[in-house]
Amino acid sequence: MGAELAAGDNQNLNDAEFTCSLFRFLQLTCEGHNLDFQNYLRTQPGHTTSVNLINCIVDYLLRLQESVMDFYWHYSSKEVIDEGGKEYFLRAIQVCSQVFNTLTESIQTS
Repeated sequence: MGAELAAGDNQNLNDAEFTCSLFRFLQLTCEGHNLDFQNYLRTQPGHTTSVNLINCIVDYLLRLQESVMDFYWHYSSKEVIDEGGKEYFLRAIQVCSQVFNTLTESIQTS
């Protein structure tokens, strides 16, 4: 699994930096800096179907949790975590932290 992780074979964390930036952008749009954009996200005018961003964020978080659980079960019986595993785990924690920050801000602002 370590080689797979180092090679970027895990779909949920392939581009952790972009994912964190995207969720940070969403967080900033919900912090009250731009009321017009908040209203746009809330009402989504001009679209026949709306997207519930809270549900999407929670869904992503659940998929991320599955990846972290795979990591846990793979390494739980080992004495040492290899470099690829350490890198994966740090990326996962970084992304989880940003997703939780975004979710918290989105809920507080709603």
